[in-house]
Amino acid sequence: MVRGVHYTRQVVAIERLKREGKHAEVAQLLLECIVATEAEALRRNWKPAPAYYLHLAIVYRKERRYADEVALLERAQSILGTPFESERLAKARQLLAKHQP
Repeated sequence: MVRGVHYTRQVVAIERLKREGKHAEVAQLLLECIVATEAEALRRNWKPAPAYYLHLAIVYRKERRYADEVALLERAQSILGTPFESERLAKARQLLAKHQP
């Protein structure tokens, strides 16, 4: 459950927040959905829903939060057990290296 409803019911709110450019709010909501999908996946012996990771990675990129994007995508790969969004991860690592002092 995320904010009183199943995480899958948050998609409309996520899309609305993204359209409104409310990146901090959508990032928080997506993180809550990721935690919920991971918890449900663990209980049911499933893989978590990957879309939430991708949407959050996109938000992080827009906000130039490259370290957060890298960490998130590495987490997703670890949990999903697949090379999830490997091209995006490679690009995020390049951007992080380029923008680190």
